[in-house]
Amino acid sequence: VNLQWPEWALAGERAAARRGLRRLLARCRLARALGHRILLTVHNTRGHDVPHPALERVMWRSLALLATHLHTFTAAGAAEFVREVPAARRLVRVVIPHGDYRPVVGPVPDRSAARRRFGLEPRERVLLTFGRLRPYKGLDAVLDAFTAGTDPHERLLLCGAPEDEDTAEHLRAAARRDPRIVLVPRFLAQEELTAAVTAADAVVLPYRRVTNSGSALMALTLGRPVLLPATPVFEELRQRVGADWVHLVPGRLEPQHLRAATAVGAQREAGAGPDLSWCSWDAVSVRLAALL
Repeated sequence: VNLQWPEWALAGERAAARRGLRRLLARCRLARALGHRILLTVHNTRGHDVPHPALERVMWRSLALLATHLHTFTAAGAAEFVREVPAARRLVRVVIPHGDYRPVVGPVPDRSAARRRFGLEPRERVLLTFGRLRPYKGLDAVLDAFTAGTDPHERLLLCGAPEDEDTAEHLRAAARRDPRIVLVPRFLAQEELTAAVTAADAVVLPYRRVTNSGSALMALTLGRPVLLPATPVFEELRQRVGADWVHLVPGRLEPQHLRAATAVGAQREAGAGPDLSWCSWDAVSVRLAALL
């Protein structure tokens, strides 16, 4: 049994989250009683904006005792999880990377055409933050660093559905204050998302705390450099693909970090990305199948 995103069981008010946790653990106990192994895939050591942190800690400790195998996408992620959940030391640990996005990105448009789609000019330097626009993605850090600069040829493209109306209004207000911000506050279909990433010179993702980033891998799949916080997980990613593709920020995100990332990205052809053979689905599927 492969268990992914178990924190979804904790949705809703506390009473509903407690019921969800009981159901989850009961099903895991049943699986073990029937002789199944449980492969626990950990996307994040702590969920994003989890409303019930105490229940989440109970969940991870309980699952570490019920599971037989621990799957993480990086060695650094495994080390972080074991530090947070010492009971996980007993599990058989496997590190298999998140697969790349080549099977789903579809046709990659010409960069000029991609930019026209979002009202961007060919000579502008474009930064992109995309995905579900939630506080954990460091939206305020992006806005602060970008608006601290005054270059009229820089653009910040924000694409994705805001988490709630307060976040949406916060982003709309920022776009009103600085017309260099291009806001697309809605869910993007894959074709639109591919165009948005292609239109950018670099993707900026200053997460507050994550153990993995599918968004970063999407950007790299489409040949766009990424700007990320300097954590062991992203250090590992940089070692995989090179410092030209993964730019790490050791502290506060500053305008010079944004300029450096876009300068590198502007020199690269869209779609000509780093070597991702290590996380191709051919490689990933073989390693997952070996666990059977």
